[in-house]
Amino acid sequence: MRSFEGLLEVAQNITATYKINKEREELVGKVGSKIKEAAAFGKDRIHICGDLQERVIDMKLTTELSNEGFEMMVFADSIEISWTKK
Repeated sequence: MRSFEGLLEVAQNITATYKINKEREELVGKVGSKIKEAAAFGKDRIHICGDLQERVIDMKLTTELSNEGFEMMVFADSIEISWTKK
């Protein structure tokens, strides 16, 4: 019986990891889409707020964006993501 409990735990961990990775992928897609849309209109920054802001902070996406060359300003009610126009 213990081996089945171990297998169940492994399966739950794999499922949880998959869910987190899927959520992260969707979040990156949403933020990336907003950046692309703003850049297409000649803008060099976006502001995100509400649920999207919370998810970016929770998933630690700010660090990843900074590593990719984006500048971040975190405010109480939003996050500003800016970049250099090319």
